[in-house]
Amino acid sequence: MFKLNNIEVKFSFSFFLMAIAVILLGNSFVFLIYMFSVFFHEMAHAQISERFGIKMIEIKIYPFGAVLYGDIEKLTPIQSIVAAISGPLFNIIIAVCCIALWWLIPQTYAYTDIIVFSNLTLALFNLLPVYPLDGGKIFYTLLCFKLNHIKAFKIVRILGAIASLGFMTLFIVSCLNSPNYYLMIAAILLAFSALDFKNTILFKNAVSSNFTLHNLRQGVNVRHIIVSETLTLHKLIKIINPNYFYIIDVCDKDLKITKTFNHSDLEKLILTNNLNITLDKIVKR
Repeated sequence: MFKLNNIEVKFSFSFFLMAIAVILLGNSFVFLIYMFSVFFHEMAHAQISERFGIKMIEIKIYPFGAVLYGDIEKLTPIQSIVAAISGPLFNIIIAVCCIALWWLIPQTYAYTDIIVFSNLTLALFNLLPVYPLDGGKIFYTLLCFKLNHIKAFKIVRILGAIASLGFMTLFIVSCLNSPNYYLMIAAILLAFSALDFKNTILFKNAVSSNFTLHNLRQGVNVRHIIVSETLTLHKLIKIINPNYFYIIDVCDKDLKITKTFNHSDLEKLILTNNLNITLDKIVKR
């Protein structure tokens, strides 16, 4: 673990296991180049986000990618798009610079071809319109300008499942000649992301006040509802229409109101709790 520009860079345990396996297989150089490409990809996200006033806390490196942690839910929709596209764009810039170098000094091809391949592969893969990839975040944000945020999330989730099937099909086809296990891993990762929708950042941000505040320019209607304390946060989200500002009364089995919270309170609860928790447990805190 080390710090870069006040951002902690951590490596997962699975990263070290993969590194050992790759070294034993004799592909350590390729793995090293790919990890550097991933690192610079995430740093591009971090730098752009911080220019928008968002404090980034940590980058955690995994065997096949990285995750950036910080107050990214505070980004406006346009800022989210710019921050999301910055990572793939930086990878493309690196690849283009290397290709330009080939024209000037052809001998460098033998030393930089893997850099070009790693960065272009990483950029194109991340631009797929599926969550949790950058393309999925961009597509989701664009859909939110026209659709309910829950519906937009479902569309991105379905695309993720389709992409997972596509990568698995390509893996099966590759087995006829030389198996490409990276295709299988990509299929598994996208499948998990599509199925584990209850706890993804995207789903938790579906009722984010950022979008509500964005709509304040046209005015936002207020809705006052009453719900049972046996309701889970996940089911409550399904009731919420992000185009309205909510005041929510929670009642017990005797129809007595035990807690009242507004849309902003709901956002904090969603971002800090498992979505399967029932409202009565929150009330008792």
